[in-house]
Amino acid sequence: MHVPVAALGPMMDAVLDLHQEGAALTGTMITHMIDMPVSNGVVRGSDFSFVLKIEAAAQKMEIPITGKRVNGQIEITAQPPGGMPPMRVILRRATEEE
Repeated sequence: MHVPVAALGPMMDAVLDLHQEGAALTGTMITHMIDMPVSNGVVRGSDFSFVLKIEAAAQKMEIPITGKRVNGQIEITAQPPGGMPPMRVILRRATEEE
């Protein structure tokens, strides 16, 4: 999935590479700055959840993500750390040109 993300600054592109095996969900979110592994991923019907783990500048953060498939798209909600409001993103599958 190609994911345009705008959070705390200018828009950036990210690739969310998810893999499902049964109820388990694994993968990585890849940006031009950092790769964030998916952990604790679980799929329940059309709903799923996982945690993105980030290590930057000697700090570790975890960002819980919930999502669901809706009309051929994926909607995710990220709960950023530090009391920031949740961020909702609609994902689309990348095209061959991307």
